[in-house]
Amino acid sequence: AIEGMLKKSARLRAYGKNEELCKKMPNYAVKMGFGLHVGWAIEGAIGSKYKVDASYLSPNVNMAARLEAATKQFGVPILLSEHFMSICSTNARKRCRQIDRVTVKGSTQPMGLFTYDVDDTGVQVDLDDPLYKEKPDKFTLSHVQYKNEFVEHPDISQVTAVTPEFLAQFGEGYQAYQKGDWPTAVRILKHTLTCRKTLGGAQDPVKDGPSQSLLDVMADHGNVAPSDWKGYRELTEK
Repeated sequence: AIEGMLKKSARLRAYGKNEELCKKMPNYAVKMGFGLHVGWAIEGAIGSKYKVDASYLSPNVNMAARLEAATKQFGVPILLSEHFMSICSTNARKRCRQIDRVTVKGSTQPMGLFTYDVDDTGVQVDLDDPLYKEKPDKFTLSHVQYKNEFVEHPDISQVTAVTPEFLAQFGEGYQAYQKGDWPTAVRILKHTLTCRKTLGGAQDPVKDGPSQSLLDVMADHGNVAPSDWKGYRELTEK
């Protein structure tokens, strides 16, 4: 929904049409990355009488920050930890895909990484909507009750980027990767790398970030799983 709202923002639209900005940064667009994790944290005020900030201290906070940073590595806007996935509804989980299993710096416990694929090129903005005209940057549908938000909520349904068939095909490739059958994984993931199209109707295929990430990992080992392969790897980038 946030990705959809970014596309609808009147203020960001104005930035996108700024001639000086477009000259310096052609095809300028605002992009955000999100790392979602769940766990305990200590909340408190930190500072002095001159300046006090609310802060959260916890290894779980650090994990969320690592996930957010890793969105660039995997080429996705959203990274979800397996701990976050465990508290999601069945309806939400079936729309996500596992894209890797890793250990992070400071931990030897492997953790599954998941994503929910979004594409904002299909977002439709009704500029004549009275509510949008009145408050274009505060226009929201959060007050509306839906039985199935993934299907009925326009800010979600319009950015849903993949089909169940694609998720199943990528899942086969990922399972082959995790089990160490890398020749099969390479064959499948080379197909999923470019088989998607944008929701906006562009003819060029979408380059799938998770497929590219796994292909790069396997290529670094000559597309043959190491003899000590355990189904996960170390996430070397913070």
